[in-house]
Amino acid sequence: MVISTGFDKAVLGMKLNEKKEFTVPPEEAYGPRNETFIRKVLPSFFPDNVIPNANMTFSLQDENGRSFPGTITEITEDSITIDLNHPLAGKELTFKVEIVGIEQAEKK
Repeated sequence: MVISTGFDKAVLGMKLNEKKEFTVPPEEAYGPRNETFIRKVLPSFFPDNVIPNANMTFSLQDENGRSFPGTITEITEDSITIDLNHPLAGKELTFKVEIVGIEQAEKK
């Protein structure tokens, strides 16, 4: 799991049993929405055994094998629109955190 820089900054220095509520702006979380990440593909983009539907979320892989989410936002007879933004992009994230334990990570 990738933790945002905003989250890291907010919890840094918290002590055992400390509670905190904080909001992380989009710029310090998953970034702003990027309209260039919206793509149209042909219906043949999907395998025959997959029936695309609006709001369907699926995982894609880039040429390096990294996975990222895609969400279908529109389906027409000729094309399928996919939003490749992270589902939380452009959103403020609010967390309520309580430190219930602190462990030293082993060095590798």
